[in-house]
Amino acid sequence: MSRLRSAVSTVAVINLVFILALAGWLVATGRMDLARAHRLRAMLAEPVAVEAARLAQEAAAEDAAARAARAEARDLHPDPPSAVVNDRAWIAQASLSHAESRVRDIASRLRDDLDRAAVVLARDRAAFEAERTAWQKATEAERARRVDEQFRKAVRQYELLPSKLARDLLARLCRDGQTAQAVAYLDAMEARSAARILREFKAGDDPVLATELLERLRVFGLPPDDPESAPDDERWNRTAAAPADPRR
Repeated sequence: MSRLRSAVSTVAVINLVFILALAGWLVATGRMDLARAHRLRAMLAEPVAVEAARLAQEAAAEDAAARAARAEARDLHPDPPSAVVNDRAWIAQASLSHAESRVRDIASRLRDDLDRAAVVLARDRAAFEAERTAWQKATEAERARRVDEQFRKAVRQYELLPSKLARDLLARLCRDGQTAQAVAYLDAMEARSAARILREFKAGDDPVLATELLERLRVFGLPPDDPESAPDDERWNRTAAAPADPRR
């Protein structure tokens, strides 16, 4: 659990450093300043739909105010010249067109900002996934290395033990249902050490176990259809006849 917390903290620190570095780069290259940051924050604080509705309401209010002004002008001047009427209509239409154009520009800028933010988020997420994958691979490699190291140490201990004691320990593994593990130990030993332990099995009171170990060791690591998995008593006769280890 502590390792998980440490890993999560490390990833969080890396992301924070990345964000600070990105902010520093934006400031250093003139792409961001305090005023622009405030504008960006204000734009992102308000959803696009809400801002569009607010701008539409403002445009509607401006249009209503313009209509009210025109009505008031008509009351003050009941029969304005046609040129004045046309000018006022043109001004109102121009004002409405300007408001619509402003709304479209703001919506376009907001869409662009959202697209850029989505790209940055996707890039950060990809970087995080890559870091997490690398961490998992490193953890698995370290775990495999430790298992291999422990296995080699166990094999070395069996090689240094007296033949009878090593035989008794391997026989106990077989009785406990770990025959495959015992065969793996024998296969990883030096040929002379494995041979002297196997001779103890042959000389012991359990020839069935000795035969089973010999057969399993013979085909250890071979596919079932490999020609080498066929009987080869001569090979094992030569192994059993190998010189004894002087440490015995």
